[in-house]
Amino acid sequence: TIHVFYLKYHLYLYSLIHYVFPSIFYYRIKICNFSQKKIYNEKEKNAILEKNMKTITLTVHNRPDNLIKVLDNLKKNKLYDFSLYIGLEPGNDECVKVCENINFIKTTIVRNIKVLGVRHNPYNILDCVFNLGSEINIYLEDDLEISPDICDLSIWYYKQLNCNKIFNMDILCLNLFSWNNGDDPRCIMLKNNGFCPWGMCITKYQWDNYFKPIWFNDNHSLNGKGWDFSVQSLLNPKLFIAYPYISRSNHVGIEGVHSTRDIYESSFKDRKINTSMDISDYYIDI
Repeated sequence: TIHVFYLKYHLYLYSLIHYVFPSIFYYRIKICNFSQKKIYNEKEKNAILEKNMKTITLTVHNRPDNLIKVLDNLKKNKLYDFSLYIGLEPGNDECVKVCENINFIKTTIVRNIKVLGVRHNPYNILDCVFNLGSEINIYLEDDLEISPDICDLSIWYYKQLNCNKIFNMDILCLNLFSWNNGDDPRCIMLKNNGFCPWGMCITKYQWDNYFKPIWFNDNHSLNGKGWDFSVQSLLNPKLFIAYPYISRSNHVGIEGVHSTRDIYESSFKDRKINTSMDISDYYIDI
């Protein structure tokens, strides 16, 4: 099933729910913020996760060939009851056609009226799914190669979080990309530097409290501008990123807004990612 709507209509609907039907909106928020007030056991987490919305967001612009590849990668995952939300920029009929022909996952296409760019388009589609009630989201871009276990990994990651902490350490997100060339696809590590935007698992709490407030803030000491630099500026000795010992994504865009052919050739061309689907015993190594 594919739903198509323009962002302005989503915002209108959201406002209607928020102001005209406040009791419905409050009920949704009560459900989505369950993890912030108590620590749940495994059985309770499974039950709540089944009831809550799980989403995948994908930003799409003008690279239909790359788009087809990332969708083919996604199709290899166990998709459970994840829904796909696409932030579709205007101007490329091939991308529109590819998106409209998706038939392996419930899909909603959010068509931007004008080109929002690499900072506003991700923000809008992420804010959209979390406002709609998503509790855990996998963020993807159309120039990524992804592993066949990212949905399993995201569910496992969500279950590890107790009040947004792992081992009593605050967690920003789970990055899918890793510079490591490890040999154990089960291993997830923690660090407090090196945030990477090439795919991530993020909860509603993490969006509302970390990403959303800082997204457009360029008033930091890092040598660069963009939402990834803004997020990186948050990291400190008490705020950590989870990331896989073997990468779950790779950047395949040979040329783009922040990429060149030389960067691709030297850093990403021969990079390996996990290709195993059946991994049931992820663990955290600190």
